[in-house]
Amino acid sequence: MHVISGTSAYKTEYITEQPQVKTTRKISSKSAARAKQNLVHLVTLLAVFSIAIIICSRYVYIYGQNETIQGLKKELKDKQTANTQLELNIEQSVDTKSIEDFAENELNMQKPERYQTNYVIVSGDDEMMHDNKADTGDEGILGVFTGIVRALTWNN
Repeated sequence: MHVISGTSAYKTEYITEQPQVKTTRKISSKSAARAKQNLVHLVTLLAVFSIAIIICSRYVYIYGQNETIQGLKKELKDKQTANTQLELNIEQSVDTKSIEDFAENELNMQKPERYQTNYVIVSGDDEMMHDNKADTGDEGILGVFTGIVRALTWNN
């Protein structure tokens, strides 16, 4: 029991303590449930935030790789253009007259005379005949000697 004294000179109140054990237990169980719910919300928020960070980092990585690919494509295109230009320069610089002069002066080569040139006139279709007798499958030194013997007997 307590006596509350205040500014009132006439009235004195007596307060009796009532056991509030039950209400504090209810409050503590409610606060525990609220704390548990807040913890669940916090864990969920952290999980969602972590997933969002992972997704964003993957997009940044993909964007970086795309930039690298675009740079390499541009470099390839530049090199192909330079290569084409060099091929054109080579084709323009090659002159048959300069090749002939180099061959005659530097390599001491001469043009063949008319009697040194042989012309082969092919009549009919250009076909290849295959001799099945020559394919025996002999390999090695024995195959060489067998081929020589066959060639000598075939020519006779």
